[in-house]
Amino acid sequence: MADETSQLAEYAAGLRYEDIPPDVLRRAKDCLIDSVAIGYRGSRARWIDILKGYVGTPATGASVLFSNIAPNSTPEIAALVNGLLIHGLEMDSLRKPGVGVHPGATIIPAALAVAQQKNASGTQLLTSIVAGCEVLIRVGKATKQSIETNGFHAPAITGPFGSAAAAGHLLGIDGARMASAFGIAGSMSGGLMQFAAGGGPLVKRLHLGKAAQNGVAAALWAASGMVGPSGVLEGKYGLLNGFCSEHDASLLVVGLGETFETLSICFKRYAAHITAHMPIFAVEVLRSENSFVPDDVERVIVRGTHRMVHHNSNQQPSDPISASYSIPFCVAVALYGHEADPDAFGEQSLRHEGMRQLRDRISVELRDGAGGHSDWTAEIEIELRDGRVLHRYQEDFPGTPTMPTTAEQLGRRFLTLTEPVCGHHGAKDLLARLENIENESGITWIGQLPHAA
Repeated sequence: MADETSQLAEYAAGLRYEDIPPDVLRRAKDCLIDSVAIGYRGSRARWIDILKGYVGTPATGASVLFSNIAPNSTPEIAALVNGLLIHGLEMDSLRKPGVGVHPGATIIPAALAVAQQKNASGTQLLTSIVAGCEVLIRVGKATKQSIETNGFHAPAITGPFGSAAAAGHLLGIDGARMASAFGIAGSMSGGLMQFAAGGGPLVKRLHLGKAAQNGVAAALWAASGMVGPSGVLEGKYGLLNGFCSEHDASLLVVGLGETFETLSICFKRYAAHITAHMPIFAVEVLRSENSFVPDDVERVIVRGTHRMVHHNSNQQPSDPISASYSIPFCVAVALYGHEADPDAFGEQSLRHEGMRQLRDRISVELRDGAGGHSDWTAEIEIELRDGRVLHRYQEDFPGTPTMPTTAEQLGRRFLTLTEPVCGHHGAKDLLARLENIENESGITWIGQLPHAA
């Protein structure tokens, strides 16, 4: 046994800011900026009262809950709440090709919560984010995307390891204790895909918040002296053998310290599940190239993977969370030209009669040669009532590493998301400080509303 868990733990514990290339730091900063924007906007979600009811009057601490939805709390509670908020719009970052990880909704809330409690600097925060991303993405790669074929929700399984790495780095624990943190996180990993079959859709959001919270708790337990089981990733009864139908433990450490997986982070473009992104962008392109309106559409066929057919083809979702998981609903939003507005993937569109009828004319079928979970490629066919048939094959969208989003574009998106919460000047000031995060001596202002910063 190569003891990959220990190697990964030693790396995460010992990573230094000076060891990280500029482009990797830029991607980590972009992930932070993107996640913070989504967290602020997520604080306006209609289910926020459920979250407030659960939190109640939280334990006192220095960790900020986004938009001051409750008083500052402990790192565990802040990581939970902010992870839920960042995943709340279905806009948070992931990795392309997909490996079942959500760095924005797991690592960022964990790192922020602990950094604020420890009064860490901006450079310490960025370093912890990279440490978390390197662990998280390697764990995801090693699973070979086989977790969800067994009915588990991959980000809920992989997330606690990346969160523990980020939190543990900020706590200053050594490699041995980081390995213990991973061992403890392994016993906190869990989440089932039953939400995709119907009912209880909010639990999907909870999976990401719990992953952030559990990673923080695992790191704190390890820092306090609890010893976790060794070899939790590659061992006989570890994560890879316990959750995966196929895996490759060598991917946990290949290129460690030389190849930075942080660069593979992908930023979402829409408030929709990732499987809807290719067909939505295809509609965007076809709409710009051809003259038609929603009433002109006779039918639409989206061809994709088994996952898209079995998990994302519901034509009549009953609530906004299920709607963001539905390719027919999301494509209908795009056909109406509203895909850039996060609020368009909500109640108003669900009740819109024309959109309801259009969704019934949008189907999802298996694409010839479709790959597994990591394949987001889609073909779309739009049949118009005047006899025209429009086709597009889409395997990328703006925000992926091969079609990168610029810092300027992410900045505009940041302002779009945060201005309704922070106001124009507050949003601009917040963005400016985040862009200069490496020069900030403290970060307790992140998450605060402008008047409370």
